[in-house]
Amino acid sequence: MASTDFTAWPVDELTRVFPYDAPPPGAAALAKSGWDLAAARGEHVGCQIAVHASGDTRDLQIEVSDLRSRAGTITARNIQTRWVGLVPVPLDAFDTTGAERPHLAPGWYPDPLLEAPPWAGSTETKSLALHLSISVPARAKAGTYRGSVTVRSGRKRLARIPLSLQVWPFAIPRKPTFNYTNWFHLDCLTKWHRCPPWSERHWQIIDLYAAEMAAHRQNVITTPALTGNFHNFDPMTLVDVIRKRNGTYAFDFEKLQRWVNVFDSHGFAYYEMWHFLAQAHGKHAQAFGLYDEKKKGRVWYDKLSPNSATFKGLVSAFLTELSQWLDRRKLTDRFLLHVYDEPRRETWPHYAKMSKFYREHAPGLRQVDAISTSDLITEFGADLDIPVPLTPHLEDDAYFRERGQAGSDPVWWYTCCGPSGRHANRFVSQPLVNGRTLFWQGFAFGVTGYLHWGYNFWHRTRQQASEWPGVNSYADGRLLNPLREHPTQWAVGDAAIVYPHPEWWEDRGPIGSLRYEAVRAGLQDYELLKMLEGLVSKGRPKKSSREAKAVAAGKRALKSATGPIAGSLTEFPRDPSRLLNTRRKVGDAIAALI
Repeated sequence: MASTDFTAWPVDELTRVFPYDAPPPGAAALAKSGWDLAAARGEHVGCQIAVHASGDTRDLQIEVSDLRSRAGTITARNIQTRWVGLVPVPLDAFDTTGAERPHLAPGWYPDPLLEAPPWAGSTETKSLALHLSISVPARAKAGTYRGSVTVRSGRKRLARIPLSLQVWPFAIPRKPTFNYTNWFHLDCLTKWHRCPPWSERHWQIIDLYAAEMAAHRQNVITTPALTGNFHNFDPMTLVDVIRKRNGTYAFDFEKLQRWVNVFDSHGFAYYEMWHFLAQAHGKHAQAFGLYDEKKKGRVWYDKLSPNSATFKGLVSAFLTELSQWLDRRKLTDRFLLHVYDEPRRETWPHYAKMSKFYREHAPGLRQVDAISTSDLITEFGADLDIPVPLTPHLEDDAYFRERGQAGSDPVWWYTCCGPSGRHANRFVSQPLVNGRTLFWQGFAFGVTGYLHWGYNFWHRTRQQASEWPGVNSYADGRLLNPLREHPTQWAVGDAAIVYPHPEWWEDRGPIGSLRYEAVRAGLQDYELLKMLEGLVSKGRPKKSSREAKAVAAGKRALKSATGPIAGSLTEFPRDPSRLLNTRRKVGDAIAALI
């Protein structure tokens, strides 16, 4: 790289490096000191190296050394390096008071994690970043590991930055204790990779996506059993339905079994069946098809009334046979059932009725749904096992707040299009610390799960209203490339947290993002907080003992986590260093108590 201007410096994983950012004062001193990281065994811990350069950056090469300590070595194979790419943010489609840099929209924001550096062919001076993710082996010895990251251009060494990693003497739980569902839009995967539904290649790519989800601690997967995703018109379902000549139904669960086998192999805990009824109002069923023996062909139902004999007959038969199928495989407590999404207040009596109808035919399946207020449960009697309110309602709804604090019955929460402003969310134009803080807040408010609708919604959107006032038809069947454009209906980043791999013809998983890494880090933080909470609650050590001092330090760390860091859903630190410093104290406290 022919460059007369080159500077490199270390950056934490929650700071975005924009193209026009100048090196900070003291960049050389920062580069000399390097990174000081800490992690438990089994964790992923990240950081970034920022580069400010002129000239074509395509020939920049990054070399990562092994990390060595007296106890052993973490090889460079455990360190993944990816360049941080840019995506367009045409506007902030939400309250900009919470935006990272409100004046930069429209503009280009760092987010996707790419295999090659961006800015190919550019000769202007600009800044870019390389993201490093260190996978700490589950059997790594405790201690301080040291290594370095070197930046080269051809044979010329441009920078060398030291890296220190403290490995704590304990492991993060392999199985997540916090439930995380990020709705998987199977039709988008299928269309992007141009593969026939349920072909062998289709299953292979599904497996790649499942592996990536599991690596980011997702343990709940949306499952298109009888109906598919309500956001599109191309449902692909796992259960084949046959209506016999006598009007009864037969169900083939072969594909559903294979689906369970795939996601079980990656450690998933729960299967979240897609909603049978339309979003918001539930006045008709999701589109679905079946084979009719009388008609000797496939019959397609679109907007079938839930009060019709056809719907009731089919769904009651399906739930009854599904329950038996699950019981035989000891899967009943792992399947979750939706009624319909975000029920509007005027439809609550209908929602409660359908909830009871489902319970009658599938008494063992837990029901879960995103709802607005607890009145649906307390006044209308909806038989909802896992309510999922929007995040602000853990502060403004006494029922949800008390349920979370009690901890005896589960409550999850969700974000979708909002909240915005000062609330935490995962929009591209919000600070990365927001997406990570969500899980600290979940710990503070007693939440045990998080639902988001957009893992990979890569559809274009139609902006016309549907027949139901205020409800939009989301998708028209065409895909977009989110590396270059986004659905205009939502804030950028709401519809997807991963990107499709440009080489669609290859069997490749998705491209990750800075936001995806922030979410994984937040899920790991939650596990550390729960571990520390359990440790400080054990026993009553003598006041002068070493253990007593460790317990006191642990309580201080928890107080900071549930107070200044996450005690408020709007007034939390946007400076990443405060969260990262508190995390370090939490980990050190655990290490002192085990």
